[in-house]
Amino acid sequence: MKYATLSSLPNLWGDMDTLTQRLFGRNQELEVRTILVDVVEKADHYRMEAELPGFNERDVEVQVKDQILTISTKVSVEPEDSEDKPKYLMRERRPVQFLRSFKLPKDSESTEIFAVFKNGILSLTIPRKKETQPHTIEIRTE
Repeated sequence: MKYATLSSLPNLWGDMDTLTQRLFGRNQELEVRTILVDVVEKADHYRMEAELPGFNERDVEVQVKDQILTISTKVSVEPEDSEDKPKYLMRERRPVQFLRSFKLPKDSESTEIFAVFKNGILSLTIPRKKETQPHTIEIRTE
């Protein structure tokens, strides 16, 4: 499996899925899309912001394993045979699941990642290891 890096190009497979769905229609109950992110590099940390419209913090999961950071969402779909399932007269909005993985830089401190969710935006602060951060060396006179 190939993972996106923090500086990778947009997801071409996601673009192909979108094109295919526009041409042939949507025939699946649950649609999987890629997450749109912005990443900023600072001297002491990386800042990642991911758009997750329509979700709240309980629907989102962030995991790190072997320096791979994965952001995913949980979506519940009504069973086909449910009596409580509404009869749609028109349905343009469908349940959407988001999933995206990133290879973290070697200088990141993955055990110290801090996450905040507000207004559909997941903000992750990924600290850099202290020993890799720029620092000033004091010059003394003898």
